[in-house]
Amino acid sequence: MPMPKPNPNPNPKPTTPVRARITETLGGVTLDYTDEWGDRRVRVFIGQPGRYIRESDERGGTRQVCSGLAATGKTLIWWREGHGTRADQIRQEYRRMRRAARGVAS
Repeated sequence: MPMPKPNPNPNPKPTTPVRARITETLGGVTLDYTDEWGDRRVRVFIGQPGRYIRESDERGGTRQVCSGLAATGKTLIWWREGHGTRADQIRQEYRRMRRAARGVAS
């Protein structure tokens, strides 16, 4: 019986991220994406136009969200009517988050 070939790369890079899904609901916006380590994440953002964007957690609590969907930095406020949808705003911040992750990783 032939011996199996050793894995030439024992620590492969994470798989290519699956496209993010951003869904706007009556109560907020759901962001479903693959993070830079290859783990699937689902985040829910809530709030009213002109007020702080908050992220709900699995324990029923909420926290304020900052630029690039980060935990620290410039606190985000939902756009007022006429500036775009809440999904558009989360999409913009998601792109900012991914750009920042690429900049740190490279």
